[in-house]
Amino acid sequence: MKDYTTEQRIPVVWGVDKNYVLQAFVVMRSILLNSQARYQFILLTIDSIDEEVEKLTVILKGEYNNFEVSVMDIDSARLEGAVIHNKHLSMATYFRLLIVEMLREYDKCIYLDCDVIVHGDLKELYEIELEDNYLAGVKDCHIIEDTPYEIDHQCSIGLPTRDRYINAGVLVMGLRKMRQDEIIFRFMEQLKRENRYEDQDILNVCCYPFIKTIPLKYNLFHFYLGEGIKCLYSLSYDKQDFAFDHEAPYILHMGGIYKAWVDFDVKGACEWWEIAKVFSASESYQFYWQKCENNCMHDKLLYMISRAKESKCIVIWGYSKNGKRLCDILLEYQLEGEIFFVDNNEVFLGQNYRGKPVIEFSYANRELTDVLWIVSCQISHGEVIRQLIDNGVNEKNIIRYEEPYMDYLYLLSRYESAYDNMVAGIARREYVCRFPDINMREKYIKDIMNNPLQHDKEYTYLAEKYNFSYWFELWHKERAGNEDNSYYGMPK
Repeated sequence: MKDYTTEQRIPVVWGVDKNYVLQAFVVMRSILLNSQARYQFILLTIDSIDEEVEKLTVILKGEYNNFEVSVMDIDSARLEGAVIHNKHLSMATYFRLLIVEMLREYDKCIYLDCDVIVHGDLKELYEIELEDNYLAGVKDCHIIEDTPYEIDHQCSIGLPTRDRYINAGVLVMGLRKMRQDEIIFRFMEQLKRENRYEDQDILNVCCYPFIKTIPLKYNLFHFYLGEGIKCLYSLSYDKQDFAFDHEAPYILHMGGIYKAWVDFDVKGACEWWEIAKVFSASESYQFYWQKCENNCMHDKLLYMISRAKESKCIVIWGYSKNGKRLCDILLEYQLEGEIFFVDNNEVFLGQNYRGKPVIEFSYANRELTDVLWIVSCQISHGEVIRQLIDNGVNEKNIIRYEEPYMDYLYLLSRYESAYDNMVAGIARREYVCRFPDINMREKYIKDIMNNPLQHDKEYTYLAEKYNFSYWFELWHKERAGNEDNSYYGMPK
């Protein structure tokens, strides 16, 4: 075993922009809390972050002396033409493609995303033998799932199989072999093609088949902490992949849009803020803490209802499942204003839902007065809001309606302790007419959840509408009528 206390520091690399410097330092501190090895932390960026890096480094140096931090500037021209498809990402995600070129003094390095928490000694990950592979990483549980979308994705990028498709948030990179084989040129060629998952696609396509898959514990998404791990049992992992502490994996990854610094109820948030508190005097810490507090206090649904009550007309943009769910909510509150639908798809013109018609946008914009525009589109909301503004609609009269219960990853990202908040959210949507008092609604909904056989019809209705199978079934397994592992498809 090598002694890194007397040898070269272990290089750990992040790609960051000015909004993710604090997050990178939280990861650094989580590493140092669990390792005595010496580290060279490297931040790749195109932004001016030196001042913040220096301040945070001074704070971290007050606790540890087994690390150094350096900032390396990226030539953004090298990534010209790169496209962001997933809106929670920034151009910084592509920076890892240039590591092989920029870290010429290293034969090997670790790359980490800024949204991870390291529980183990990172030296263990670094010492994984790459053999003849370019990369080592954990199979991406969302990509290897056999859904029509992922099968089409595989065809679009030309991979013969997804069996070795790894998540790029935690990587061991064989830089020497990459340089020997001049893989950077392959990266730049693939950059010009369509890559639904940005640089992650590029890495998987260009490095295939020289990719080593490593155990799940090295990169577990926070969605699957604790009981949530059962959602992965049916995927192509080996049984031994699940032999680790499901509450505290070696590396926890807060993937997707559900981050600890945005929402206190996200799994991993308590630990993240505990690690981050050493930086509490920094402006970034104060900014994100206030952001989380504001999100806790601001109930977007109740704000939308209050605005709708003040409006003569409410126009729901999007004659979709989500738009109809929104209409159901508005009708529950028995608003006095008229309700209309608008949709860019002319096929829907003249149709109606619960007596509320789909009308032309031009007519609504020209003839209706005192209008509150509520955009129900889950994906194209940005384009729709821009269309409204470009056609003279005051931005103050536009609200975006998000329906989190339609997203099972949102449900899985919540702490179990957020159960009551989840029920309260349902109570703000259902049975408003029947029980004007919200406390009575919450009590009624909890009774339905806890006694599904006595409320079969209501339970079925709520379970389908609010995805109980992804949330409540995990905490109330008796509803499934089967508590053994076979119910969840545990690998044999």
